[in-house]
Amino acid sequence: MQFLYHNMWNCVQKTKYKNFEYHHSFLNLKNALDVLSRIAVYLDDTKIIELVKYIVGINYNDNEQYMSGISNILQRLSTRFNGSIGAELKNEIFTVDKSKLCLASYFNDVNMTSDENIERYSSAIELVKSIDIEKRDNGIAQLLILWKNSENEKFSKQIEEAIWKKQTNILPETKIFNVVIWEELPYPTEVNFADLYKDYILGGLENPSNGNVFQYINLFYLTSPMSNDKYTRIN
Repeated sequence: MQFLYHNMWNCVQKTKYKNFEYHHSFLNLKNALDVLSRIAVYLDDTKIIELVKYIVGINYNDNEQYMSGISNILQRLSTRFNGSIGAELKNEIFTVDKSKLCLASYFNDVNMTSDENIERYSSAIELVKSIDIEKRDNGIAQLLILWKNSENEKFSKQIEEAIWKKQTNILPETKIFNVVIWEELPYPTEVNFADLYKDYILGGLENPSNGNVFQYINLFYLTSPMSNDKYTRIN
């Protein structure tokens, strides 16, 4: 397995790809990274790290098809993510100009060593303020990591204002997260999550779609007495 990975990795590094699915080569980049990720999860952490760094460095030109393929690859690699890998990839995780990739979202359940994160907090909060939903979600993902691993009360009010924007009668907007994540970050004292969850679920039942049915069912479970999670219960 090491031999196969080494040779394929060398091939990828030596090939000049015009784009993610460039076919005028022995092996296009999409398929090469797909195979490498399947092998890397059985190898040591250094292989995971070098693959992620390579992926972050790719220019996707905002192509949704490319991003779908990369998301699948990162999802596979994330099964091996740990604190050591996170420590080696901090620059990539907290990058500002790769919001579409949102690497931080794959590390939200990983415990990482904390350090002086003043600049990272400030940068993430600015992303959350963006009207671009992808930048906003990237900022949210970064804040979830920072707050979990190095909670800094000095930024509590700024985080609260950036996320909620003084609108406590509706859940904040997100494209990729389950709405219960708002309980994991600072929020205004007047927020009533039970009522907001009820409204959210009722709104989904009135306007169902294939894309959101699972999210509503999952929210109903997480906020029911059946769940062992810490989130607010709906009575």
